[in-house]
Amino acid sequence: MLDDASVSGRELKRELGLHHVTASGVAIIIGAGIFVLLAPATALAGGQVWAAFLVAAFLCMFTALSYAELASMFPKSGGEFEFAKVAFPPWLTFLTFWLNVSSLIIAAATVALGFAGYLQKFVMIDLRLGAVVLVCSAAALALIGVKWSGRVVIATALLQGGALILVIVFGLTQPSTHSLTQGHGASGILAAAALVFFAYIGFDEVTTLSEETINPTKNIPRALILALAISTVLYVLVSVAAVRLIGAEALATSSQPMADVMGNLWQQKGATLLAVIALFTTFDTTLLAIQSAARVLFGWARDAADAQTLQKINRRGIPWPAVVLVAAIALAMTLVGNLKLIAGLTDFAVFLVFLVVNSALIRLRFTHPDLPRPFKVKASIHGVPLVAVCGLLMTLVMLPRLSIHTLQAGCVLVGLGLLTYFAVPSLSKGLRSKTGTK
Repeated sequence: MLDDASVSGRELKRELGLHHVTASGVAIIIGAGIFVLLAPATALAGGQVWAAFLVAAFLCMFTALSYAELASMFPKSGGEFEFAKVAFPPWLTFLTFWLNVSSLIIAAATVALGFAGYLQKFVMIDLRLGAVVLVCSAAALALIGVKWSGRVVIATALLQGGALILVIVFGLTQPSTHSLTQGHGASGILAAAALVFFAYIGFDEVTTLSEETINPTKNIPRALILALAISTVLYVLVSVAAVRLIGAEALATSSQPMADVMGNLWQQKGATLLAVIALFTTFDTTLLAIQSAARVLFGWARDAADAQTLQKINRRGIPWPAVVLVAAIALAMTLVGNLKLIAGLTDFAVFLVFLVVNSALIRLRFTHPDLPRPFKVKASIHGVPLVAVCGLLMTLVMLPRLSIHTLQAGCVLVGLGLLTYFAVPSLSKGLRSKTGTK
């Protein structure tokens, strides 16, 4: 069956417009990417680092278009779980859910520790305690309501975007002798593109806001594409401005590239401004990760046989038990302290989910050709959508670039998911009746 009605008979509140969802997408895409990856990318591409961001965006757009079509077909909070539920067997549907929610919770915990690191520049506080404060604050805001959290996201995105625009304006208007065309050629650009590909991860979480978005069949696909396009423009222009201001050589060897760029503009005030922006950025990313994970959990709970507690919604339209559970797990992970190796699981899980999404689009074109597709990617050969094929190929190229330790840990995560599926049948019993797949 394709009936996705809520078991509880209640729905999330539709309060988000196109600008809210687009801002959320931009906020979670940009995150800390430009602050962390600019230096190593410049080391690979030289003054042509801007081209690497452009190439990575082009590669990422294939999968984004697959998401856009599927999100217009299934505008539900479960996101990728909803797509897999119709296209694939229950075990793969559950594994998709498992990987998606795990990556979001790991991301929330990891970014919370990053927040605490920046907070230590202003307040003497234990790293773990700072992370706990952030997770609790983000969870509290998530429980207040999506409208209020949406306003915070917009305000933070404007602050972050405003600071980047200042860098762009100064970087593009100041006289410079640094070259934007000297580098290591096509090989360097492609190597850097593979690195900064990770800076675009996060656009997919826009789909988890589908049930709280007004007119989601149109606004979710639009927000996906707009968020990716806006982030690309900011990434490319900031990298151009950074090279013009301090040069590719200095940028490539910097441990804090954006701090050096801002310090070049405003000395010590620039470094302080960067730390403040980083605080808001990491808070935003943690909030969005908790919200997205809770929505995915809620979407799965409506189909699972023994997850009635997670189906509950408060008067504000928030799946509060799901938010509390996600926050509790994230808190437990922050207490570990060092999550660098485990954080790589986020990228691993996201890539596997990308494979599922692109494969789902191809499969549904043949198994459910008559389903309404408010947004449909036109280009195809013998009915096979080319964007999904390109998305699959790009993901398969990027996946092996993860470290061997990350790949090993990722296989453990997959194994745990499959073990959970087969060992606890009640968790996924409802999926067997929903998918219509044997």
